[in-house]
Amino acid sequence: MPIEIVGRDEEVASVRAFVEGAAEGSAAFVLEGEAGVGKSTVWLAGVEHARAKGVQTLVSRPAEAERGLAHVALGDRLGDVADDVLPALPPPRRRALEIALLRADRVDETVDERALAVATLTALELLARDQPVLLAIDDVQWLDDWLPLGATPNFPEYPSAHACHSGAVIKALQSFFGADRVPFSLDSRITHATRHYARLHDAVDDVDLGRVLVGFHFRSSDFTGSNLGRRVGRYVVEHYFQPTS
Repeated sequence: MPIEIVGRDEEVASVRAFVEGAAEGSAAFVLEGEAGVGKSTVWLAGVEHARAKGVQTLVSRPAEAERGLAHVALGDRLGDVADDVLPALPPPRRRALEIALLRADRVDETVDERALAVATLTALELLARDQPVLLAIDDVQWLDDWLPLGATPNFPEYPSAHACHSGAVIKALQSFFGADRVPFSLDSRITHATRHYARLHDAVDDVDLGRVLVGFHFRSSDFTGSNLGRRVGRYVVEHYFQPTS
């Protein structure tokens, strides 16, 4: 039964309008206010509206007592849909997510946090292929504390130029090779590490995630930049690539 809300018509209308625009692309909606003013009630109205509209809604309501527990919110959001996404994940990502969701056969195994971050992003993208996905988090202050790996620089944030460049290059390479499954490796002059990839687009996913983790961009900026880059790459392929004789 839908909950009855008194005196919050404007807020409820705003959150419902946000839900109904979910299919238009990535977006965020934040409810702010002092404790006890009814944020959770409006939030719950939005969750109910999303479910009524057929939006796949992943819910987490963390509590202060859970703040020190690992991956509780992740379990809330992906626990019920894990069976739908785990089989589609590459082995390293699938293993990381299985460990975080307590589905691994060894309870003493340590999760690879980077693999887990990529696995979570991939899982959400898989879910969003068929229908809009809404992540609904109540009392976000009780989530695990997170700090970026670097200092946020003073340069334009939107869209991510780095993601745009990567998206364009990878799109051109996909057209050149005629396939996405092209194994390759990249060396970092900064960390002196080598990353190995089975598919070209995996490198774009790495760039998008890395720009968020280092504190340079929001996820929406990387998503927009990658899409813009792919369009640029497609234009280059159609107008400048020439067949060899």
